[in-house]
Amino acid sequence: MGTKSLAEAVIMQCMRDLWDDEERQASMDFFQGEGFMKYAAFAGMDSKARQQLLRLVEAAFKKPITPKKTQCRSPRFNSTKARQSSLSCIGM
Repeated sequence: MGTKSLAEAVIMQCMRDLWDDEERQASMDFFQGEGFMKYAAFAGMDSKARQQLLRLVEAAFKKPITPKKTQCRSPRFNSTKARQSSLSCIGM
């Protein structure tokens, strides 16, 4: 799996997690943090596409997405080992 495909898969999983009560907060944190911006860049999303996706997330939950400094991680990668493994796949 290439870097672009992996980044797209992480973003899509985070979108799905928005509708999972147990994962929603971690997913919102991902979209509000640097993680989304980095994965979006790896996925080849331009600025307009990133903003459109963030507006979709905001509209779905009527909660503004305000970028903040956070650790780059996917909500599904709760263990340090899994997180390090996934980030090393995309050169981080």
